[in-house]
Amino acid sequence: MDFAPDFTRRTFSAGDYVVFALMFVVSTLIGCFYFYKDRKKEDRDEFLIGGRSLSPYPVGLSLSVSVVTGTLVLGTPGDVYAFGTTYIWLVIGFFLAAVVASEIYVPIFYGLRLRSAYEYLEYRFHRSVRILGAITYIVHTVIYLGFVIYAPAYALNAVTGWNIWGAITSTSFVCIIYTALGGLKAVIWIDVAQMIFIVFGFVSVLIQGSLKAGGYEVLWKKCIDGGRINFGNFNPDPRLSNTFWSLCVGGGLSATSLYAVNQASVQRFMSCRSATTAKAAAFLNWAGLLILYVLAMLVGVEIYGYYHKCDPLQFTHLTQRDQLLPFLVMNLFQNNPGAPGLIVASIYSACLSSVSTSLIALSSVTVTDIFSPWWDFSEERSTWIARGSVVFYGILGILFAFLTSRLEGLLKAALVIHGLLGGPMLGLFTLGILFPCANPAGAIVGLLVGVAMNAWVFTGALDYSWYIEQFQGFLPLRTDMCPMTETSLPSNATTPLASLSTAMSTHQSSTTGTVPAVVEIYSMSFWYLSAWGFTFTIVVGLLTSFVTCGQRSRKDLDPRFVYPFFSHWLCIFLPKSAQKWTWCGVPHDYVRSNTKVMQRRLKT
Repeated sequence: MDFAPDFTRRTFSAGDYVVFALMFVVSTLIGCFYFYKDRKKEDRDEFLIGGRSLSPYPVGLSLSVSVVTGTLVLGTPGDVYAFGTTYIWLVIGFFLAAVVASEIYVPIFYGLRLRSAYEYLEYRFHRSVRILGAITYIVHTVIYLGFVIYAPAYALNAVTGWNIWGAITSTSFVCIIYTALGGLKAVIWIDVAQMIFIVFGFVSVLIQGSLKAGGYEVLWKKCIDGGRINFGNFNPDPRLSNTFWSLCVGGGLSATSLYAVNQASVQRFMSCRSATTAKAAAFLNWAGLLILYVLAMLVGVEIYGYYHKCDPLQFTHLTQRDQLLPFLVMNLFQNNPGAPGLIVASIYSACLSSVSTSLIALSSVTVTDIFSPWWDFSEERSTWIARGSVVFYGILGILFAFLTSRLEGLLKAALVIHGLLGGPMLGLFTLGILFPCANPAGAIVGLLVGVAMNAWVFTGALDYSWYIEQFQGFLPLRTDMCPMTETSLPSNATTPLASLSTAMSTHQSSTTGTVPAVVEIYSMSFWYLSAWGFTFTIVVGLLTSFVTCGQRSRKDLDPRFVYPFFSHWLCIFLPKSAQKWTWCGVPHDYVRSNTKVMQRRLKT
């Protein structure tokens, strides 16, 4: 059975706008509820980390929705459409990240009763390291906030016709209101509601699409014929982006930086009742991500099944893969008044979660790491400063969204900064947690070198992007069966692979036909960028610490700041003289004697 997809450009009806607005109203009401409920608790911990009283279930689901779903919901179906189902292997990388974060980083942070991840850097190294980390996070997150506000609104505008600045301002102000009023508790419980809403939206699209296509097996067969069902890509080439190894290994380390040391995640772990509860939340988060990724993959299969004969990105007004899902929704539910608004709202709710998560995390870092080390405010005043910070960063996010719309390069810059800093920041915290010999000089130099090496690879990749594109894994897309209308493509229309081949041959004809050997490093998959920066941060940080270790004895190192099991087993096979040198002045028996103490603490 074959079917004809609809390429008509549709817009929201009045009913769709009403249904969409209800999502904003419900979110605001939840924020008002927690503001009223906790109105007598003017406590900074209550606002920023939920009073350390939450169970693992809402925290785990909130992590699933807030940390990655803004890009997952709109981006993953489009990526499956272009690259195939290999993306599902990313869930293994997330599982490995959950194991590492819950077993190594979370117990250390929870044992120190942190409000901000960057407090650890002062405890372990020096206040200068803490301030450097906090400012880096704030700059990165504010720029990224502009992106996560603008990009979904742009996709929605292109598909539904909703005014882009109406979407940006309404999204931002709703997030500002419920985050500033209800704090982390409101954000987490709204995330739970949005998780249910997103699952509902995905399932609705799958059911409606299957009914119109004559069964999901029809769509799956189209994807098999189009080469989209490609789970078995185990090519170890690190230049390839869509393989089992790049997604599990590279994606796993990227996810570890996201879950282990990113303030948005650490803040949620610290809101749990105990370290055991926090560890359970990490694994519940993975279960939620597994559900979302499987549903997103199935929806991506459905998109290709519908448009396998005519690529909407080349035939219609669409310009980005993120627009494919709302475009399909608008056409699948065209005869169901209010349904497009309901389904698109369920998809768009993930973007609300991403924005509110950034706002509450920025507020926590500002109060805890910028103000508190220098001024001793009362709990009530600290809470109101935190609320004011939410408003300030929300307005700043709108301004950066405006800049994003004007400066095309800022979109890329936001993603670049995210990739450049994730691995080195993970390396910075890992130096402190796993290596007692690391000192402040090693931490700072290691971080700067890690970021510099990532920047070097990225700038080199820009210069040779024409060569590197061949490793991205774009699968062929057809336009030869598009309906012949006045909007049809010209006769010389090409697919991405054809355009890529033409661009490469044109560029190579004007060069020597070869590239320097260093380009092979530039060509590494973006999934490995975190691993690259992480490795240099660790290696350079340790070398610098070894060179400068004579300046400061580490005998006073608090065992709560390190993870002794890994450190103990790492050094146990070395000669005693080498152990003494590696530990940079810390007696090996010192950590050995604290192992049982740490074991008891990590179990609580």
